[in-house]
Amino acid sequence: PPVYNWRYGIPNANRLPSYINLKKGLKILEIPISTLQLTGFNFPIGGGAYFRIYPYFFIKKCIKYLEDKQEKYNMYIHPWELDPDHPKINLPFRVSSTHYFNLSSTEVKLKSLVENFKFSTYKEVYCNLIKSMSVSD
Repeated sequence: PPVYNWRYGIPNANRLPSYINLKKGLKILEIPISTLQLTGFNFPIGGGAYFRIYPYFFIKKCIKYLEDKQEKYNMYIHPWELDPDHPKINLPFRVSSTHYFNLSSTEVKLKSLVENFKFSTYKEVYCNLIKSMSVSD
């Protein structure tokens, strides 16, 4: 994602869907997780630990902000984030502090999102971009 994180991220990457040119004239459409750009920094709001850490009212407000700017909300969750009782393993504190944080909130927040917003497939949302890449079913 276009954020700085000690485990991943490219802070200056495009925060909106864009093409990445590959070899031999090929290209791929990258659809990064949603971020908010504030004070020159990209703040992730699109899933994973961020979805569990932020309170739902904040996530909802962020999505509405993106909608007002005609931007799409792109989020993800890992399957294990829906199971607050999944087996715990011994991880370094830096990892476990976010990995296990607020797991019990995932399902409730996800249900609230589905009740409050309309969701679509990537194909539906980015149809024109996908067509321009000649991607078929």
